[in-house]
Amino acid sequence: MLLDEKMAELAATVDARRTADVDAALEIVRTGQGQALMNHIRQIVGAIIDDQSRQLEARQAQVTRRTREAIYITVGALVLAMAARGHGEWPSTGARYFADRCRHARKRITPASSNDSTLARSGITLDMSAVRAWS
Repeated sequence: MLLDEKMAELAATVDARRTADVDAALEIVRTGQGQALMNHIRQIVGAIIDDQSRQLEARQAQVTRRTREAIYITVGALVLAMAARGHGEWPSTGARYFADRCRHARKRITPASSNDSTLARSGITLDMSAVRAWS
């Protein structure tokens, strides 16, 4: 591995300086092996940084697109809600949803007596006064 080779070259240079003289250490440096290794390491690290930068830019662009989409959806929903409110159809709570479902279910109910009704297909008894209260 390149880092291991560079560390070995550095260790040899330091060891040569400690055990011999400065000329022995300089001779190792003058071979250019350490410089070539560092250039190769820099090249690989630069390629890694470039690749990660491209990936980061792509992720940032995706976040920007999704944020823009969320804003468009939110603004569109607000415009639709305001338009619906202008027509007197503002669904303010979950009760409104329940009332709508009850109205839909009422179409499938046939009266069995004055206070309760039976679902036509399943035979379930339902108190229509509760349904009327929600609608």
